[in-house]
Amino acid sequence: MDISQVKKYLNRQVSYKGSLYKLVGCIIRRSTKENKFIYQAELQDSLATNSLVVCKLDDVEIRSNNNGN
Repeated sequence: MDISQVKKYLNRQVSYKGSLYKLVGCIIRRSTKENKFIYQAELQDSLATNSLVVCKLDDVEIRSNNNGN
């Protein structure tokens, strides 16, 4: 997923490593080593709703049949 797509897919189902999650947030950090921005996705597990995963935004995939659930 690209940073420009975050607003569109916020609170919708996405895929990460073959599992379904809800995109609930995006985190921006600044890398001091590389002097660039790093974007991370905050994903809520669709089955265990108290479980959150933080991963690279680039690793999140958009579901082709995303109907807003």
